[in-house]
Amino acid sequence: MRPYSETLPNWNELSDGTKAMLNDIDGIYPFPEERRRAIEKFLAKSQDENK
Repeated sequence: MRPYSETLPNWNELSDGTKAMLNDIDGIYPFPEERRRAIEKFLAKSQDENK
């Protein structure tokens, strides 16, 4: 099964550092729902910092 993070529509546009963080999140959370929430929270936070 592909990691949830790799199914994001903008996966190819993300920086290598962001991809690494998302892959770490994929590895930390055993349940898909927790993983999805953690990834969305991380992406929202990183988008806020980029503004």
